[in-house]
Amino acid sequence: MRDRYLLPHGVFACRTGGTVIFLDARHDRYACLNERQSAWFAEIGQSDGNTLSHQAECLATQLTRRGLLCNEPETGRTALIPACAPRALNSLVDTYRPPLVYWRSAPHLLLALWTCRPLAGPRRRPLADALRAVGHWKSRLSGAGVPGTADLELIVRRFHGLTPYFFTTQDACYLRSLTLIRYLAGLGISADWVFGVRLAPFGAHCWVERDGLLLNESSDVAAEYEPLMAV
Repeated sequence: MRDRYLLPHGVFACRTGGTVIFLDARHDRYACLNERQSAWFAEIGQSDGNTLSHQAECLATQLTRRGLLCNEPETGRTALIPACAPRALNSLVDTYRPPLVYWRSAPHLLLALWTCRPLAGPRRRPLADALRAVGHWKSRLSGAGVPGTADLELIVRRFHGLTPYFFTTQDACYLRSLTLIRYLAGLGISADWVFGVRLAPFGAHCWVERDGLLLNESSDVAAEYEPLMAV
């Protein structure tokens, strides 16, 4: 009996607009199925691996060759379309007061930016390297001293208050979000780096969340994207 098809490590997928979109973090590459292929992909996900139609079997073979599927019984593999966390409905960007310039936080922000710019700057390293870094930062957190919403808001306001002095208008969401993750981790706070995608036209975006609260994006903008990955 053949094992079921699964997503390899470093490959993520979501369903949006009737189609399936992949993110291969190992190679910084997106891929999109059309509606007919997405229906076959749903069949692959519901099958035990031995009852596929000819079309679904051909698609599974093609995706396996491209490294987007596997059928090896290894631990740590994930389901084809993992259950996504509920969308964040609230955002500090929508509700908080203006950013607060607090220069005592500048050394901490500079350290976070110095760490993250090689990972997410103009000549950034592969996404997989940034994901490993985030996993490392979060694994070192003890979970003690978790701030309440008011304290978290103040910390994030201080971060946003200083970013105009250290980021340029060309610094995209990728670098800003990764730096915020590192900044918070340095204060013992765990947050999630969320990637989303949209169709027509295709676009990708990322932001930072904590417990369903958006920290650096408005709820209206985030709602335009289907969450694809959160680390």
